[in-house]
Amino acid sequence: MKIKITAITLIRPTAIALMLTASTAASIAQGTIVYGTPQQTLYYDPTFAFQDFQFDVPIASASSPDFELITSLSSGTASLQPVAANQLLVVAGSSFYLAALPQGYSIGSATDSQTMWAGIADGPGQAIIGYGNADGEGISYFLSQTAYAGFDLYYAGANHYGWMQIDNPTELVFGQILDWAYETTPNTPILAGAVPEPGCLSLLIIGGLIFCVNTTIRSKSRAA
Repeated sequence: MKIKITAITLIRPTAIALMLTASTAASIAQGTIVYGTPQQTLYYDPTFAFQDFQFDVPIASASSPDFELITSLSSGTASLQPVAANQLLVVAGSSFYLAALPQGYSIGSATDSQTMWAGIADGPGQAIIGYGNADGEGISYFLSQTAYAGFDLYYAGANHYGWMQIDNPTELVFGQILDWAYETTPNTPILAGAVPEPGCLSLLIIGGLIFCVNTTIRSKSRAA
């Protein structure tokens, strides 16, 4: 007797494992890094927008913004404005343009010669993502790429460093914030793009289901 192991036999437990893993990851901040995604599309568009608009960007708490994403037609800019004592990494000597960081860049208190921290009390009080106009001219460090912005959340009397991933797919200043993550351990650097490691519960669920699948296959083989 031949045993027929269908795709459903293998896919169904795997799908259950992935769903359970996703649900636990969404509800539990594992390790010392908290990862988040916007509850609405956070986009900017000073090139083609018909009016000024802005979005709250709540990171540490869903009830209050940590940054404001602002599109201004009068100045032709898209910018991020820190709230309270929060800060952003900007390009040094660039009139406070937001720095576009590569994946793996270390974000912390120490900066290199090309970047510096800026808050609402510094310069214009906001970091410029880019300048754009209807003629298609765009000035930004994020043009035609997906890159990271570095931020510093100041709460409980300490600095908590994090990243935002920004997608600006063309040469025009038009894009959106995709996601973010930050360190809950005070004064601890974070690498751009770093996310929480899988938790023990998620690994146990996946491992247990794989064991069950293998056991079922072996049992059917012996029965044959």
